[in-house]
Amino acid sequence: MDVHIRGNISHRATALAGRSRMSAEVLINQALREGFKSLEQRLEVSLISKEHQEQIKMQPELSHGDLGSLLQKSPDVIKYYRVWLLRRYFAVPHLQNVDDFELMRRYGLSLADVKNTRRQAGFYYKQGRNHLKHCELSFLERLGTKEEVRKAVLEEGVTVEEYLTRKKLPITRDWGEQLIAMKCGIQVQAGRSILWHAHRVSRSLPQESQEKTALALIDRSWVESRLLALRGVTCFARELKLNAGTLKKYLRLHLRIPTELLRRRPEWIKLTCAHCENKFMRPKAQIDCQLRQFPDRKEFFCDKSCKGKHDSRLFGNGRPKRRKG
Repeated sequence: MDVHIRGNISHRATALAGRSRMSAEVLINQALREGFKSLEQRLEVSLISKEHQEQIKMQPELSHGDLGSLLQKSPDVIKYYRVWLLRRYFAVPHLQNVDDFELMRRYGLSLADVKNTRRQAGFYYKQGRNHLKHCELSFLERLGTKEEVRKAVLEEGVTVEEYLTRKKLPITRDWGEQLIAMKCGIQVQAGRSILWHAHRVSRSLPQESQEKTALALIDRSWVESRLLALRGVTCFARELKLNAGTLKKYLRLHLRIPTELLRRRPEWIKLTCAHCENKFMRPKAQIDCQLRQFPDRKEFFCDKSCKGKHDSRLFGNGRPKRRKG
């Protein structure tokens, strides 16, 4: 078989064949079977001496370039050996309790290299598979007991992302929901109780008062009585030290409180018109604002007509008419 290799790959293949003490034809045949890059990485790793291997293991804080300059090796060779060490790590089933960031610091690789190596080793969730890989079994064990998971994600107001962060699991939210469904047999989004939403509303409060507030917010009769007493959700949220918009959304969507109770209803007071002596009602906030501007004011009127007649009787018939001529 006649094979013509052009470009940079020809120099790399010739140099690699010389270092590996094999003919170019044998190297090309192996490269066609397993890929040139994979073959190059495997052969370069096999050519590293044991002394250099120990130095690479003991100095993960050095970059590929700095360590390559120290050992007179190419930076790619240093990277190949570190990736090979990481692949050996992933081959051991009982050592899957370290996240990607710890592996990055331990082996001197970038986060992208760690993730790519992990995926190439098969440590990711694939839909349609009927069996679990050993990394998934490890993640299921690290999730905790069924009661702990159920209480956290369905009652305590903890999202899946927050729970995975608490357990130090380097997986996505979708993968976490799938593992929770496999372990506990629950659907997180559909199974959340009203207590979970009450905890989410009160999560800005201190820990000692958060539980008490959440338990109070699930009591519909108590909430309705406080809304009636405080005349709307704004004052109710101020009393609980919560965000008014978040609280209103919770009361309307999850507790099903009528909209009439959520609206702010002003407090009204009864007054007597200073002109016609009829009784009328005005918002207390409006009267308080007028008294702040005019503290000595003692007369109020039911409409502008009564006020105009009263002023006309006291001050005359209004403005003087203009003379003609």
